[in-house]
Amino acid sequence: MNHLFLLHEIVEYLHFQFPRASIGISGSIANNTFKESSDIDLLFVNEAILNAYSISFYYKGISVSIFVFSLSFLSQNYNRILYGFHNMPSTFILQSNIIYDSTKIISVMKCYVFDILQQRKILRHLLIEELKKGISNRLDTANNALYKKKKSLYWVCKKMIDIFFLQNFPDKVTTKKEGREPFILLKEYSPNLFLLMSDILPYKENSLDLFFKESLIKKIKEV
Repeated sequence: MNHLFLLHEIVEYLHFQFPRASIGISGSIANNTFKESSDIDLLFVNEAILNAYSISFYYKGISVSIFVFSLSFLSQNYNRILYGFHNMPSTFILQSNIIYDSTKIISVMKCYVFDILQQRKILRHLLIEELKKGISNRLDTANNALYKKKKSLYWVCKKMIDIFFLQNFPDKVTTKKEGREPFILLKEYSPNLFLLMSDILPYKENSLDLFFKESLIKKIKEV
């Protein structure tokens, strides 16, 4: 109950200070699964703010995070949402409950993100081929410098996980836990890819050897 009381207090203060701003509540409070240790997660959209950032603080002993997004920020990150398996803004926006939205901007943002997820589903085979092509090019042009190889290693692994989600969950709105720990789903739905990732990550001495083996190229094609 304390969470709801503080939520009301914070939202009304923000609305008083920024009457034209759109405000929504997301996270566990939005879906009514919050606990005593849960955070208060707020979505804040103001037409005058074109960038994106977050503000976190403690208020009366409870952690509060205010995520500021804009439609222009979503537009600039279109490809990131389209190709990527986990994008926090899209999850946060889609799962938010609107409190104030006189300009309907949050509603527009919800529709925008939903449309991108539908495009992921429709175009997934094309997107997968583009990601595979990018992986092959990265492997062919990998720099001999150690730090460059490490960077390429993690980049390729991220793209392989993107491919896995496009194949299996193209329009899925990933949860915070799934975004942070995608290996849970990999282990269940793609054991071979999970084992490959387990061999390579975290980076160790033989990771680079495995990274450049022909067998890795083959597994990428099979993903």
